[in-house]
Parts: sequence; structure tokens; C-alpha cells
Amino acid sequence: MSVSKQYLSIHDHSRELSGLKYIYSVISRRAGGLSVGINLNVNNACNWQCIYCEIPNLTRGTPPPIELDVLEEELRFFL
Repeated sequence: MSVSKQYLSIHDHSRELSGLKYIYSVISRRAGGLSVGINLNVNNACNWQCIYCEIPNLTRGTPPPIELDVLEEELRFFL
């Protein structure tokens, strides 16, 4: 697995920085440290139609099935 050399910030929680499919890190102001994010909606699909939604590139529909073996491997690598 390859992890980006970019730095995290409290203003940018980009999931692309980790280079992983499901797992990403977040610097949390409230928690005062590093948190682990888990994105189970990897294709930004949603079956809701909220008028206040601000998610970029949102796709209507449902997410693909979760690859549990990949998720487990990423968690073990990340932790």
C-alpha cells in the first residue's frame, strides 16, 4: 500500500491523501489529535435527495458492496 507524502490539516480532510479505498485519517480539533475515518460509501452514491446537500460529485443510487477483506487489510495497515 502506498501513502501520500502530503500533510493533513484541520481544514482539509481529503480521503485521497491516504491512497486507500476505505480508510483515511482526520486531524480533529475537538478530539485534539488524529482520528481514523472509514468511508463505506466509496462511489459517493446516495439514495436521499436532501435540498441542503453539499457533497461534491454526488451520484444517485447505492454504494457497491463492501470488500471486507480490503477493509480489514487497510485497517490493519493503518493502525
